[in-house]
Amino acid sequence: MNRDLHHTMTAQYAAPKVSGNGVVRWDGGVKCVLPSVKLCGAAAQDGTPTPDAPVMPVCNDGVFQAHGDTILGTTKLNTLDFGWRKNTDNEFGMTDAYSYYEIQAKPNTTYCFIAPYGVFGQSEGFTFLCNNRAGSNRAPIYRSSKPEQCHTFGKIMTDDTGVLYIVSTGFTSTLNVTRAFWLTEWDGGQAAAPELWAVPGTEYMDEWDAQTGRGVRRCAVIGSYSGEQITTPYISSTGELSEGAMVVYGIPDKPFAAEPARLVQPNGPGQITQVSGAVPGCPIEAAYLTHS
Repeated sequence: MNRDLHHTMTAQYAAPKVSGNGVVRWDGGVKCVLPSVKLCGAAAQDGTPTPDAPVMPVCNDGVFQAHGDTILGTTKLNTLDFGWRKNTDNEFGMTDAYSYYEIQAKPNTTYCFIAPYGVFGQSEGFTFLCNNRAGSNRAPIYRSSKPEQCHTFGKIMTDDTGVLYIVSTGFTSTLNVTRAFWLTEWDGGQAAAPELWAVPGTEYMDEWDAQTGRGVRRCAVIGSYSGEQITTPYISSTGELSEGAMVVYGIPDKPFAAEPARLVQPNGPGQITQVSGAVPGCPIEAAYLTHS
């Protein structure tokens, strides 16, 4: 390919960027490998640490799922219009009290469902999709009473009828349990963050591009502090630079590399969603390809 032809082809496309915490969305994409998916560092502590009550910091070690347009999800679904049906005649072969919702999807089509990190907030029990009432093809979405464990990605294929069921076991009324998941036809792959740290409120934030595998470290970790000199901002498991504390502190930019993931965007609307990790809502910046 000569230079003029290359310039002519690339001039037909643009690569705008979208950014957000835990999820980014765009429209008008062209099916291809995404130009860039930058995952950024984060740090959190479950409480205020003191020397007498240490709290270990955790970082962005999340998994990020690329997927397509939402068929059902937070923008198209709420407890007022979901239309739950009550269990009658033990329709799904279960004795538990439950409600269910029937979706007419495409026959013989594979769908992906994504329940992002921590979106359920309240409720117990589990919810799943299945495409027959006997329940021989079930795909769990939610199986934990702990909100911080509510994150799932899975697939299910419809049969000749194209019918899917969302079944909420243990519930007899409409609840928030299914308000915040997405059902989509596109699976663009997953990327796992390689432990990306940050010192909150400062410019010290690791970053890594899942498409190239290249990143920049701006934080270093001391597992057990023993008097090292630290002159930059830091966080500590004890709230201070005390003996034996875990300390995360800022450093000058240090390039690193990890195995790339190469997420793929669909034609039309696309999304990248954090589906797991020690810290929810981690920063994402993605460039997607679209017609100029």
